[in-house]
Amino acid sequence: MSEDVIQRIAHQCSIGEMAKNPEAYRVFPGVDDASFLRNGEVGDWKNHLTPELNEKFEQEFIAKTKEQGLVFE
Repeated sequence: MSEDVIQRIAHQCSIGEMAKNPEAYRVFPGVDDASFLRNGEVGDWKNHLTPELNEKFEQEFIAKTKEQGLVFE
């Protein structure tokens, strides 16, 4: 991909650009307010996940990324 295409993709994937079309990120469009978009603040997950859910998420994330050859410390 050209640098221009990469830059356009990065721009379109920014929180600011995605927030312009919030309906596209609803969990169940037209049914509820649940959105995949958060407010973009570091650590905001603590307002939405319990420590137990966070641990489960981390375990699943590590397992799935390891399957793809990605390893995190």
